[in-house]
Amino acid sequence: MKRFILQILVWIGIPICLLIGLYVALDPYRIVFPYSISYFIEKPLSKTNREYLSIKLFEDNLQRRSYDSFIIGSSRTGAFNSYQWKKYLEVDNNPYIFTSWRENIQGIYQKIMYLDNANVDINNVLLLFDCGEQYTFNISNGEAPLTNHYYKLSNQTVLGYQIDYFKAFISKPSKLHTYIQNAKQKNKVLTFDTITNDSHLCNDTITVCPKSNMLINRTDWEIRTPEQMLPNLINNDMEVMLSEIYQVLKKHNTNYKIIICPNYFRWKISDNDFLILTNIFGEQNLFNYSGDHPIASEKYYYNDIEHFNSSVAWRIIEDIYGQYNIQE
Repeated sequence: MKRFILQILVWIGIPICLLIGLYVALDPYRIVFPYSISYFIEKPLSKTNREYLSIKLFEDNLQRRSYDSFIIGSSRTGAFNSYQWKKYLEVDNNPYIFTSWRENIQGIYQKIMYLDNANVDINNVLLLFDCGEQYTFNISNGEAPLTNHYYKLSNQTVLGYQIDYFKAFISKPSKLHTYIQNAKQKNKVLTFDTITNDSHLCNDTITVCPKSNMLINRTDWEIRTPEQMLPNLINNDMEVMLSEIYQVLKKHNTNYKIIICPNYFRWKISDNDFLILTNIFGEQNLFNYSGDHPIASEKYYYNDIEHFNSSVAWRIIEDIYGQYNIQE
């Protein structure tokens, strides 16, 4: 009987050990090996936990750069240009973008607390809120492989963090070929700014709004519906976190602005949720571009059904700081 049990354990253990070895060797989500900029240059960011990269790059640069101004949000931050934003900040302010795939309130809260606990100056903040329950107002901690919050922020153990990703790795055997191909990829192409964490290489010579790309074929996109009011999504736990975010921003005397992002489906934040945000942050600090807002009303303002392009982000910054007329 003992021999039989031992054989069973061997037959089970060997495949598991092989899978663990393959997971470590491939490092499909770029979270196993020690962080280095060159490592991420060579790998496709779409398969990477972007929050992990944002935190590691921030920690790597903090002592040299003294960051004090932050754009925090989901992949929608990828359309924003920190160099454009810097035009409206003080000369000595140093901006940084915290990008996390499908960021939620909990993730934004964790980053604000992380900055506060690290005694980082928080002089300016743009918080990007997305409409829809699978985005900002999702109550979960995210879902591996791309959105699970970094263990240093979520108080998860390192082992638990890696186990979550290993489970995601073995849950989709059909993607093994893709993981292997990604591991072989050697682009040697820098796909993000290693100072500001801008998702596209930018510089302070950019002085005009980038043009919308009207040539992308969108015939296979989902049909856009008329403006649709979303149900109430901010629950009590989120409201508590939002209030604590406000207290930290108040403590730092932060110049902050909350952007409710436009979206392809014209979802509009509910009146009740907007009222909650107004009561916490003040109406003067809220900028609502959800629904059928003219700043991003056309189909060609979107790179895909989830992401508006950089021309929209440019217009949002200019609109917030009074330099852009949305009626034009």
